[in-house]
Amino acid sequence: TTALNAIIDVPLGFFTVTGLSLGIFNAIMRPVNRQVLEERAWQSRLDEARVERMAQDPTLTELDLIREEAEAVVGPYGPDAMERRER
Repeated sequence: TTALNAIIDVPLGFFTVTGLSLGIFNAIMRPVNRQVLEERAWQSRLDEARVERMAQDPTLTELDLIREEAEAVVGPYGPDAMERRER
């Protein structure tokens, strides 16, 4: 018979607990990472469109474009949201 000499002694069930922990962590972090990547891509597209629009109309500033975008966003709070809820 061959003796199994462990390089580092680990407690019983160490790999089971570690494997399950890593699996749960991976299951939680994968959708979070996907959401972060999608958000960054969306912001990148908005920035590119903003730069292109500023190139077309030199009188516009980035702040003006950001204000226009903010006005176009439908928010969950405020008087507009209250009107939408009443409908």
